Formats: sequence, C-alpha cells, structure tokens
Amino acid sequence: MNKKMVRFLTLAGMGALALASLAATAQSGRSTVVWFVGVGTGGQPAQIEGEKAAVERFNKSSEKIQIDLQIVDYNSARDNLSARIAAGNPPDIVGPVGNTGANWFKGQWVDLDPLVAKYKPDLSGFEPALLKFYKESQEGTGLPYAVYPSFIYYNKALFDEAKLPYPPSKVGEKYQGQTWDWNAMRRLAMKLTYDSKGRSSTQSGFDAKNIVTYGFINQWTTDYVTSIAAQFKPTALYDAKTGKAVVDPTTMTALRWYYNGIWKDHFIPNQDAQNSDLLGRGNPFNSGNVAMGFTHLWYTCCLDAGKDAKVKDWGVAVVPSYNGKTTAKLHADTFRMMKGAKNQDAAFQAMMWVMKQKDLFTTYGAFPADVNLQDDYIAAVNKKYAGVKINWTTIQDMLKYVDTPSHEAYMPNFTKAGDIQTKLLTKIMTLPNLDLSKEVSDFKAEMQRAFDEKK
Repeated sequence: MNKKMVRFLTLAGMGALALASLAATAQSGRSTVVWFVGVGTGGQPAQIEGEKAAVERFNKSSEKIQIDLQIVDYNSARDNLSARIAAGNPPDIVGPVGNTGANWFKGQWVDLDPLVAKYKPDLSGFEPALLKFYKESQEGTGLPYAVYPSFIYYNKALFDEAKLPYPPSKVGEKYQGQTWDWNAMRRLAMKLTYDSKGRSSTQSGFDAKNIVTYGFINQWTTDYVTSIAAQFKPTALYDAKTGKAVVDPTTMTALRWYYNGIWKDHFIPNQDAQNSDLLGRGNPFNSGNVAMGFTHLWYTCCLDAGKDAKVKDWGVAVVPSYNGKTTAKLHADTFRMMKGAKNQDAAFQAMMWVMKQKDLFTTYGAFPADVNLQDDYIAAVNKKYAGVKINWTTIQDMLKYVDTPSHEAYMPNFTKAGDIQTKLLTKIMTLPNLDLSKEVSDFKAEMQRAFDEKK
C-alpha cells in the first residue's frame, strides 16, 4: 500500500487539507472518506500507529472507498475543526469523541437513523439501555462504541480489617439486611472511616482532624454538578422547553449528601486531604487509605497493579440505589459523521468498519459496547491485575442502568456552564460551614445568566 494514501497531519492550513483529500481521490478513483482525530482520544504516538494500521488494512481491502486519516493535537483540534466547518470543508468522520467533545459542535452531526435503516448494521450486541442512551443523549448522532460504566471499587483489606461484609455485587441485593441505597452507603462509609487512634466516625471522641482511613471517595468524578446528581438519578440543569436553569430536589439532595459526607460525617476527604501524601496526592483510592471509590471502568488506567500496589486486592460492587432505582452514570465515546460529509453512504460504511475493529479498542484502552467484542479487553485487564478476581458480570450489569439524560448532556453556553459547575463543587470540597441552600440558589441564577447569553 502506498503510504501517501494514509496521512498523519499536523494541520496548519485549510487549503493543504483540501488538496490532500482531492489528490487522494484523484489517485485512487475511489470515494475518499476523511477521518478526523483530535477532539477526543487518539492522538498519542502508540494510538496513531494503531490507527494507521487499521486504515492501511481498510484501504487494502476496499475497492470503492478509501480512508484519509487526519490527526490534530488535542489542544488545537477544537479550533481546527471549527475553522474547517466555517470554511465549508468539514471532515466526514470524527472520533472517537465523547459527549463533551460532541457538545462543542451541536447541530453539526448527521442523524444516523436513515443510514441505520438503509444498511441495517448488527446492533444485537448492545444493551437496549445503551441504544436508548445514545439515541436520547446524542440525538441519534452516535451508535454505541466505547463505554465506561460506573460502579464501586472497594478495598477488601479495609473491609476485612473492619470485619464488615463486602458490598453487593448484584442490583437488588441487600446489605446486612437493608436496602443497598445511598443511605446505606453513608452508614457503611462512616464505619470504615478511622482516626489515628482507631476510632470510627460513628464513635464518640472521633478526631476528624486526624483521619487515617476514609470510607468513600468520588474518584475523579466531580467535574459537574450533574455528575453528583446522576449518582442518585438522571437529571438536567437546563429545561430546553422553557430555557430555564433547573435544580430539582434530587440534585439538591445529592449535593447535600456529598457536602455532609465531607464536613459533617467526615467519611469523604475534602480537597486538601485528597491532595495530601496520605491519599496519594490526588489519587485517593490508589493510596490504600480509602475503602470505597465510586468511579468508572477507565480508572484501571491509574489503579496500580503488582507487588508495589497499595491496594493489593479489590472488588467491584453495584451503585447504590435511590428511591428504589439504580443509576450508573456512563462515560461513552463514539464516532460521528458531519453534516457536510460529501458522501454520507461511503462515510457510514467506513465508520461502521472502523467501529468493529477489535485492535482499535486495545489501541484506545476502550471497553467495547458490543458484548461480542469485549473478550480482549477483559483479558487485558485480568492480566494486568493477575492477583485480583474481577467480577465482570457486575461491571457489565451496570450498563443496564445508565443515566438518560446523560450528566454530560448539552446545555447552552456549554463551556461556561461547566466552569460554573466546577466553581460550586470547588466550594463544596474546600469550604466548611457553607450555606448550601444559598450557594445553590446563587449557582442557579449564574447558570441562568450563562444560558441567556446564548439566546
């Protein structure tokens, strides 16, 4: 294969890009599909090599279509893609990209429903809840690809030391005879929080200024207010029908649960504690001094394995319920087509081929949404944690309970709205004695101003 047919560009000018694609079409006589990488994962050197190999494989096998791969550094990809759209020269395929990256370009993506109806790709390997999630949270512009379900990681040694049973591995199971909900999580986490003299936070004399073991952490999942709220139930901060900012009672309940867990019940570390040596300077669960961490499957990226790991043996548990319902918020990546795609049929066929390549899931470190493609990923994680018996059924079951609407769903003035959410959460994690009701009221008003700016 002529390597010029697969380009890896540090993109500088629109004209060069247009000429590159036109040259490829002229040389091959085939429809050229431009695949743009950069607004999500895919730009690391090892990933580029994997993408290159996949594209070369496709171009050798296809008589009618060729893929022109174009990669932009993540830090400039958003501006680059915006410029291409404005110039009337958008790529055909963009990905992998998550909800947040897609929200930057709302209104620019192709509704895939007509193409799905025409080509009838096999969707039997996807959980119905996932298809619903992608349909509703992404307005039909994406199909399930890489998914990162959320669940509870727990440190078995800390449970054993406290002589407490492990948390449930199945939805509907009780914990010590009681419903496994967020109230039960609070009680359990308090029992697993200890000060330097061995007193739990449930005991009198507990010293909240000298905690050595915490019961619970939201491990890297506090980017948005909606992230906290989605632990209880799917929610939204924007009502598209009225254009109004919304903070529903469940969101307030979730925020108060989280705030009290830090400053009143002391089973969640505040920001200073999370950044301390005790908690691994920003990687708390990995420090071995946190009993339970709520996060996503991607956390296996950063949970140490082997003889030097501080968490030698860990398990996975289901997300606690709220008012009888379980929500396991989801991070999800996919590929999308741009409305300016010149040959949508060719783009769709190329995109569906790319999304089925098992080696690309390995390249991205991504868990396939299609149950038929998950074996290699599972084997790789099992190999990394050879001494840990991971209950994959628990992890896979969480895909039945994803948050729709997504906590990463679009809202006007998306970037600014995200910054406002981060500001409130920073206050919650750093400031004791907040008037939380007032803070949330001010937050809602600030969100409304951000929404109004985009009307």
